[in-house]
Amino acid sequence: MKYSTQDALDWLSQGIDGIRNSSKEDKVSNYALGYDIGFLYGTLRTLLVTGHITREEYNKLHAELTETRQARLDGSE
Repeated sequence: MKYSTQDALDWLSQGIDGIRNSSKEDKVSNYALGYDIGFLYGTLRTLLVTGHITREEYNKLHAELTETRQARLDGSE
């Protein structure tokens, strides 16, 4: 199965929303969250390195992912 850049960008957006909406009380969810975040950062970096997104798009998505991750870690999301 072949995926497009848009598929990857949609997956990133869904992943970020998933982090925002995940239960902070669920220990399994918290454990898996680290893996999910790692895959999201990896996908984002791959899109940049392969030229499928611009540095500007990368910076915007990276900032959104980092902000969401930090808010989740701080317990404010």
